[in-house]
Amino acid sequence: LFLEEYYQSPFKPFAAKGLRLPEDPFLDLDLDVRSRGQILHRVCERVVGEKLWDISDEALNTLIDQSRSDVGAPVYSENTWHFLKSFYFRVARSFINYEKQWRQDHPDMTTLAVEKKLSMKIGRRQEELVFNGDNGFPFRGTIDRVDQNSEGLVSIVDYKTSLGSITGPNTWIDKGRIQLLLYSIAMLEGAVEETKYDVVSACYYALKSLDRTKGFATESCPDDFVTVKKKISDEQFEQLLNSTKALLLQIVEELENGNIKPEPKLNIQKELCEKCYWNELCRYPNLNLEQNLLERVPEQVKPGT
Repeated sequence: LFLEEYYQSPFKPFAAKGLRLPEDPFLDLDLDVRSRGQILHRVCERVVGEKLWDISDEALNTLIDQSRSDVGAPVYSENTWHFLKSFYFRVARSFINYEKQWRQDHPDMTTLAVEKKLSMKIGRRQEELVFNGDNGFPFRGTIDRVDQNSEGLVSIVDYKTSLGSITGPNTWIDKGRIQLLLYSIAMLEGAVEETKYDVVSACYYALKSLDRTKGFATESCPDDFVTVKKKISDEQFEQLLNSTKALLLQIVEELENGNIKPEPKLNIQKELCEKCYWNELCRYPNLNLEQNLLERVPEQVKPGT
C-alpha cells in the first residue's frame, strides 16, 4: 500500500515506483514471503468468489497450480514445487473447511465482493482533506474481501499469511498501519463504484492460523458479525477515522513538497529496515551502512589486515 509505505518511510515507495529498483526475490528452494502470500491470496479469491466449498482434493491441487501461474511465482524446479505445494494445500483446505462452517453458522452474512477495486483522488484545500476533488494524488487499491449482512452492514477483510507483528487498532496510527482504516474511509466516502457503504468492522485474516481477531468492530456491528476480541465505541471509531484523515493530510503535504528522504519512522525503524529490499543501498545514517558492509568483507581483505 503506497500511502502506508510512504508514511512509514518516504524513500521506500520512491525506490519501487520512482526509480523502479527491482524487488525480485533471490531464487531459493522455498518461495519468498511475498510469493507465498500472493499464491494464497489468489487461492482464497477464487474459492470465495466461485463458492468452491465442496472442491475435491484433485481440483484444489489444480487450483493451487493455476494460482501460482497467475501470480508468476518463481520456483527452483517443478520437482521442488511438488513438495512445496503441500503447504498451500493444507492452508487452503483448512480455510475452505473453516469458511464453509462459518457461513453455515452465519447465514445472514454473504460476501459482497472479492478483490474489490477502489480508485480515488486524495488532496487538500488549505488544511482540509479533499476526496475526489479536481486536484489531488490518485490512489488505487484492492480490498481482498467485503462481507455484508442483510441490513447492509459491511465488514472489510484483508488476508495475511500470518499476523506477525500486527497489533490492535489503538496502535495503528502510531505505526502508520492505516490500510484497513483507509479502505474504510474509501468505502464510507463512496470511492468504490460511487456507492457509500456502512462499514462497521474490518479485520486482518491470518490464513495459516485462521485468526481474525486483529481489527475493529464498532458498537453498531451485530455480535454474530464480530470476529475481533473487543468492540470499540462509535466515538472511538470516529476518532480513528479522524486521526487517519489527519495523517493523510500530512502525507499529501509531504508529497506536494517532494519529500523522498530515507527517514523511516523511529518507532518502527528497526522492523521497517530489516524487511526493506534496499537497506544495503540506503543512506539513512542510523543503519550504519559502512559498518554493515565492512562486516561482510572477509577478514583477509579488510583494511589493515
